[in-house]
Amino acid sequence: MVTIRVRDEGEVTILEVLGALVLRDGGRPLHDAAEAQIDRGRKRIVLDLSAVEAMDSLGIGDLIGAYTLVTRSGGVLKLLRPSKKIKLLMEMTALNHLFEVFSEEGEVLRSFLA
Repeated sequence: MVTIRVRDEGEVTILEVLGALVLRDGGRPLHDAAEAQIDRGRKRIVLDLSAVEAMDSLGIGDLIGAYTLVTRSGGVLKLLRPSKKIKLLMEMTALNHLFEVFSEEGEVLRSFLA
């Protein structure tokens, strides 16, 4: 099960993803959370993955779906603190070329100013 906490840092919204992105039963928690932020006019979105324990292929699909939704709406989605396991999974699926990944919150927030 996955939980997503939302907090705003100025113009940037941070979605803290907690738990496992193992979506055997379907669902699109990342896509739905990103869509809710776009609906409220927030287009600078960070997914904090530091508390993600595991991710399966449907979780990867949801991550890609969230990215596609945000970018098609004219927004930007970046990743924060993915675990070593998640980084490896992203490398194996070539997603590391799609996402900007940051290890510190201050760094990702400053990247939106550049």
